Amino acid sequence: MIRWRRFVGLMLGIVFLQALALVPLHATHTWAVAMPRLSADLLVVAGIAGIGALAGWPRLAAYLGSLVLVVATLLRNALEILPAVFLRPFELADFAQLPGLVHLLTVNRTTSQQVLLWSAIGGALLLAFVLAAWSLRAVAACALVGRGRGLALLVVQILLVAAYLAPARAWQPSALLQVADLAVGEVRNRLDPAPEESRLRARIEAGRVALAAAPQKPERLAGVDVYVLVVESYGATSLRQPEVAAHFTGLWQTLRGELERAGFHGMVGFASPAIIGGSSWLSHMELFTAVRTDRQRVWERVLQTDNPALPKILRDAGWRTVEVMPAMDRHWPEGQDFYGFDRSATQLEMPYTGHVYPWGRMPDQFALHWLLHNEVAKVERPPLFAAFMSVSSHAPWAKTPPYVADWNLDANTFAAEPKCQHPTTWLDVPSGKGLVPAYRDGLEYALRTAVGFTTRLTRPSLVVILGDHQPPIGWTQEPADRSFDVPLHVLSNRPELLAPWGQHGMVEGYVPPAGTPSRPLAEFAPALLRSYAK
Repeated sequence: MIRWRRFVGLMLGIVFLQALALVPLHATHTWAVAMPRLSADLLVVAGIAGIGALAGWPRLAAYLGSLVLVVATLLRNALEILPAVFLRPFELADFAQLPGLVHLLTVNRTTSQQVLLWSAIGGALLLAFVLAAWSLRAVAACALVGRGRGLALLVVQILLVAAYLAPARAWQPSALLQVADLAVGEVRNRLDPAPEESRLRARIEAGRVALAAAPQKPERLAGVDVYVLVVESYGATSLRQPEVAAHFTGLWQTLRGELERAGFHGMVGFASPAIIGGSSWLSHMELFTAVRTDRQRVWERVLQTDNPALPKILRDAGWRTVEVMPAMDRHWPEGQDFYGFDRSATQLEMPYTGHVYPWGRMPDQFALHWLLHNEVAKVERPPLFAAFMSVSSHAPWAKTPPYVADWNLDANTFAAEPKCQHPTTWLDVPSGKGLVPAYRDGLEYALRTAVGFTTRLTRPSLVVILGDHQPPIGWTQEPADRSFDVPLHVLSNRPELLAPWGQHGMVEGYVPPAGTPSRPLAEFAPALLRSYAK
């Protein structure tokens, strides 16, 4: 007979294994949704433990099954989270983003905090591994006693029947099989790369042809400074979604007054990047190279080419090209050379000692203030092309910096606490209840800063303010904007420079009216070059 202690161990083991197999590590799923489902991976792991026990290797089989289960749990969450946030399938190339995840977890933390963090993560994984191994041994032990063998066979039979009769939604898809399918597909592509390579080459070549066919010397911009200010997570949803649309429409009315008092006028429209929710570097590549970049694989392949890029074209035409990257804590010479920037400003060039913010350490205003004083203010210089990649509106928008209206900044300006703090973390993305006010405040700050910078430009200037992608928020109030669109603003203190953008579907003003068309982001760079050719 199965003794009661062994029975209790069996029950506890089953409960823990079910919990581990289906645990939701992110707000995209909940226990209420996960726990009623059956895990195919758990059946595989239980089979490993049972066969190992019958073969006389119960301990080794339990450890092996435990390792497989922990890995399957991590993979399952990755396979669920990425499509929920970025609205695209997981691909093996996404494993290359693991260093970025490490950076996300450790950025702006002290050494002691990093030690505590990794100790906690490592301890949790080790605890899960040990408990899963114990649970598997408890379950497999039933197969080693007289009636336990019959009970084990009965349970397996019941599960097999349940698997056959239960609807598909009752089963948690196997993460192991999904990753195995991806691996098989990758091997197939390596053995016969022609179809995939053909598609990649065609897409990359289309971007190269589009930029190469555009005029390489925009003479009508001669002597004009050009600024591209990419506002993180500035999506069309900010102007369409009922929860925040009125707020940002009102904000742009205020910003319009500031711009016009400084002599600037604007046109507005929508662009459509190939991404949503994150992976901003893909959007940056699409913006500057005219290559539709929707996957990490495309990004990697474009970097290996000699395709033209907008900054490089303008550099060859006489502009000084500068990129300001406050999120970067190191140099990236390969990217600087590919895009064609004369200077790349990172945290190394912009030392910051104020309050540390979650992404990029410094607020947007600090970085743009550096650009004003170190590049824009130079007396003897050629026309400037500057690209700024913002950080303050980066998800999950936990801290909103104070905006300094007069732009008189010193070492102590940002020493104080943030203007407001929201209790949001990455675990809240995309469906946490506190994300909407956090997004509203963070994006408002980023837009105020971008416009404030623009109003301080006195030379002939063309300023482009646009979003890199829609924010990773799961809106619930209908009608929900689920497009890939981002607002695109073209501003200038020389009104004649705005006229060509009407041919690209843009309209005068700062808030696009309903029905304003959206153009692919990949068309922006060729459109700019064509718009200012003689």
